[in-house]
Amino acid sequence: MKRPRDPPEASETKGDATLRILRDLPLHARVALLVRHSAREHGSVVDGRPTPEDRWLLTPQGRVDARDFGTRLPAFTNLFLTHTRIERTRHTAEEIAAGFRQAHPKAHVAIEGVDPALGLATFYARDLALRDQWREKLGEDFYDAWLKGEIPPTVLVPIEEAVSDLVERLRLKSEQNPASSLQIAVTHDVYVFAMREVLFGTRAETRPRIGFLEGILLAWDPAGHLEARWVDEPVPAGPE
Repeated sequence: MKRPRDPPEASETKGDATLRILRDLPLHARVALLVRHSAREHGSVVDGRPTPEDRWLLTPQGRVDARDFGTRLPAFTNLFLTHTRIERTRHTAEEIAAGFRQAHPKAHVAIEGVDPALGLATFYARDLALRDQWREKLGEDFYDAWLKGEIPPTVLVPIEEAVSDLVERLRLKSEQNPASSLQIAVTHDVYVFAMREVLFGTRAETRPRIGFLEGILLAWDPAGHLEARWVDEPVPAGPE
């Protein structure tokens, strides 16, 4: 998967499409949302050296957008948030939580911390040294190769299995929550991308890039069957 720089307009979406699909849900439901973090910086230079991508922080506008996103969430009784080890996802979760508390002061809000499964290429690595060798060799094509099944299973769990496992983890979390709960998992575009491609069974070329605060909604019917949405499109089939 190529990782081009985010277009300037990406920070202007502010999760509007994600909020639309959330508003279609009954407030007594238990649902999960895998969402990309808010707008981040495009790198900085410290002592003449560019900072690594995993240290890029939210922009001031990104913080504003995440808090605004929280204020516009539907009035679930409970909000639970997890994030990756990367600081910008934690800050996104904190701002969403603050906005939600502002809009719904009687709601229960809990930031549950890091979920290692949200960092797919780390959590599902079977050999970290080999993974790093493949990442160095393939560069920006690493994730695309994983999607295509070109990374040996001795290095990484196949992407379909990783996504299926992540969906199951989110299902179990949602089941443990009380009624009227929204579980938000804040992660990165490549992980939302991976889930979208596996659930929809389509290639990246047929779908738009994933903007900041855009994500995939996951819900389960009483029989335990997955119901998922990306923007305004239902997923026809996916891992149970």
